[in-house]
Amino acid sequence: FIDSLFRLIDRDEGATMARNKRIAVVINLDWTMKHHQEVFAGIQEYAQGRGWDSVLWPFPPKVTDDRGRRLYDGLIGRVHPKLASSAKAAGIPLVNVWISSPCKKVPLVAPDIHQAGRMAAEHLVARGFRRFGFVGYTRNTSTRWLREGFREVAREQGIPVSPLLVSPTFSESARSWSHFHDDLRRWIETLTLPVGVLGLTDKVARYTMNAATELGLSVPEDVAVVGMENEELVCLNPAPSITSIDLGWKRVGERAAELLGGLMGRAQPRAEPLLLPPVTLIPRRSTDSFTVDDPHVAQALRIIAEESHRPIKVRDVVAQVPLSWRSLERRFQVSRGTTLSKEITRFRIERAKRLLTETDMLVKQVAEASGFANTRRLCEVFKRLEGISPESYRQQRGT
Repeated sequence: FIDSLFRLIDRDEGATMARNKRIAVVINLDWTMKHHQEVFAGIQEYAQGRGWDSVLWPFPPKVTDDRGRRLYDGLIGRVHPKLASSAKAAGIPLVNVWISSPCKKVPLVAPDIHQAGRMAAEHLVARGFRRFGFVGYTRNTSTRWLREGFREVAREQGIPVSPLLVSPTFSESARSWSHFHDDLRRWIETLTLPVGVLGLTDKVARYTMNAATELGLSVPEDVAVVGMENEELVCLNPAPSITSIDLGWKRVGERAAELLGGLMGRAQPRAEPLLLPPVTLIPRRSTDSFTVDDPHVAQALRIIAEESHRPIKVRDVVAQVPLSWRSLERRFQVSRGTTLSKEITRFRIERAKRLLTETDMLVKQVAEASGFANTRRLCEVFKRLEGISPESYRQQRGT
């Protein structure tokens, strides 16, 4: 049947060049993780725009027929050694979207997990946390990259990091879950509070929060938690909601398909992985705390956070704190190493970045919603602090 089908579709080499490209997408969608769904969606969007025919395979497919003819023009997905070997033998271009794949010579497209680690650490530093915890998986590339970025910022700030590495199969049986839960509780009991914790996934972050509350600790006052993936069902339910990093997996799928298109057109494969910056960090209740020793500085920070969408000025903050302007500025310098004015600007820029990546608001509307006097002022400050314009920032993050 296969031979007859391909005789009709592909009578000669000329017909092969004329027909639509046919690719296999090797992703198991029975794995309900968001990033599998989004990678698949990104690949399909690009493939449909190019008129490609695509076939979904959860496991490595047969790539040639009984006569040794190629069944696909390209392959894309989670690349195992068997798939890499058969694709190479058949001369079929292949693109990997699996960070922990053992096939290191296959072109890889993935989020910049190292940058995500830095992003989480910078967020916790901005909230005043001076002790960090990290929960990840053993023998896992994403864990290694994330932890390196997280620890990099911690070293720059002189902040200690207490790690806990667990088996990625902890939820596959009642027994393994019990061991994981016990290890998590014991680890939390060793932490010096308050502490900011980064979890490899939103599920790990949720389990960390559960264990902390079981021990009588408060989230985020005692333990502030950041997750990764922005799995909204897990992040938003139950309360408290989880601050999380959106890695932009749909964009990974699109860029991986684009790379495959180039390879099918005889382009040379990339020597290095194509790592795409995370889309954004979405702050939620799990980090809605400002941990500083000075209660007046903490009060000022909360006012700034709550009012940064309005064009507030330093005097508006000072008016709500029982200190003189000079005293509050002096305490701010001691506790935060910065000024009230710079902190207000930082919160405004963070809000603008979220709006640029999470909405389709015009830049003028973003400026208004971030407390800037006008678009020109937003663009001036954004360029000075981020090195690029708001429009370029939005384009880089695929919005």
